[in-house]
Amino acid sequence: VQLSTMVHDRLRADTVFEAEPIDQAWAKPEEARLTEALSGALPEMSALHVECRSASCRLLLEHSGGHTVAAHQSLMDTAQHAVRAFLAAHPCQFEHVFLMAGHYKEPGGAYIKVFLRRAHGKESVDGG
Repeated sequence: VQLSTMVHDRLRADTVFEAEPIDQAWAKPEEARLTEALSGALPEMSALHVECRSASCRLLLEHSGGHTVAAHQSLMDTAQHAVRAFLAAHPCQFEHVFLMAGHYKEPGGAYIKVFLRRAHGKESVDGG
């Protein structure tokens, strides 16, 4: 039951994120800020993809070193620490609770997906 709930939460997070309109004035600068901060903090990741909309950002952290549960968990711990450090450094930008899901036996490779929610009251959609 817990596993199916976790899978449902991950699928729902992607669906909700993809349905959000894009606030270009906020999204592009946040994407750049997140990319700069986290790429330096997570050198063990082979790729970092950041996409922001109007109320949230989705980070896809690809890696090649997490082919065992223990190795993947270690990378997730490192990523969680880096995300928490970013949130602490930017306390008004995002909520401090975030969704993080790891996928270590996927056909396309191992990755970690993180969803950040924009701080309440910061949303302003430009209609784009």
